[in-house]
Parts: sequence; structure tokens; C-alpha cells
Amino acid sequence: LVCFQHAVFLVDWANAEGHDGISQSSPLLWGAAQCLGRVNSTFACLSAHLVARSVSRALAGEANGSGRSDSALGLVIGAFSTFCSILVWCARRWLAQAFELALWSFYYLRISQEIPWRPFPEFVSVWYGDRVKQCSRWPKSGLPMWVLSSLMIYEPANYAFGWHRSNLSLCHNMQIFETLFALSCLVAFLTGVRHCCGSRTQDQPNKSHGWP
Repeated sequence: LVCFQHAVFLVDWANAEGHDGISQSSPLLWGAAQCLGRVNSTFACLSAHLVARSVSRALAGEANGSGRSDSALGLVIGAFSTFCSILVWCARRWLAQAFELALWSFYYLRISQEIPWRPFPEFVSVWYGDRVKQCSRWPKSGLPMWVLSSLMIYEPANYAFGWHRSNLSLCHNMQIFETLFALSCLVAFLTGVRHCCGSRTQDQPNKSHGWP
């Protein structure tokens, strides 16, 4: 669905460039592509689903590898172990994405400037012109926008220190990944809560009826 939306929204169809897509020539197809709104909304839904599945598998493997006690101390230890597993999962995801975003930043700031872009007036002049300069500029104090964006901490860091005027990162697509990472951490936490509380809820009927 994500690839379908990109093809409909962003590909040049009958000289309808950019976000106009094929709204004029094929309104039915255009409407189908908008079933989840913007492409970013679809990415958010897909990311939340994949994160929940990934964290659930990690926590299930942890539960199978360690015995679970019904005592109060055992429940506390289990909850703490789940919390640590979620922290490790988020840290591994952050490391993997930060490395990829660092490569993207190098491409965006250096290599993209050498590409003879097709002259989309609004797209190229904004994203690969003015915003490249703002993304790479070093402020009088603090770190440049591309460093904070690559680490996926631009919005909270800029809110705390006020190094840049823009509330959101102007580096191309970087704010999307920062938002998706925050969403991933939130979904991972909620999945951990479901893992701790849901498993206990499922065990209670068995004990009340005396089932093995």
C-alpha cells in the first residue's frame, strides 16, 4: 500500500507532477490511494504493526527462556526484565536507524547537490536548495540540524536549547524518521504493558477452575 501511494501521489502521470498525481485522469484510483490519508500516515500504521510484532516476539522468547514465578517478587522481577528488554530493543533500533540516517545525511548534503535534477520548481528548489543550506549550517552555539536529525533528537534538543529557529527538522525526510522512532518506542512500551498484564489475565481463569 505504501509503494502504491508513492506511485500514485509522486510519479509524473500525464504531466501532473508532484502531489497532484493522477487526480484528474483517474479520480477513482486517486481516491483509493488516499484510503489512509497521506503516505506518512500509512508508514505510521505499518511501523506500529511491525514494531508490535517484533517486540512481542522478543518478549515471548524471553518469557520462554526464563521461568515465571507467581510470587510478588517474581512479578516485579518479570516486569523489570520486560522493561530492560524493551530498552535494549529501542537502543538497537536507534543504533541501526542512526547509522542509516547518517548515510542519508551524507547523500543529502553532498551527493544530491551533484545530481542534475529534473526541474520540479517547488520540489527541487525547496528540498534540494534552500533547505540543504539550512540543514548543514552550523549555529552560533550547539550542533547543526543534520547531526541532531541523524541522532533523531532534533525536536527535543532544539526545544530544550533553542539552537535553531525551526521547531521541526528541515532536513529532507529526517523529521519523519524521528517521529516514527518516537512512535516505535511508544508502541514498544505499550506492547510491554500488554505482555505483563495480558499474560496474567490469561492465567487467572485457569487457576480459578483448577485447570492444569
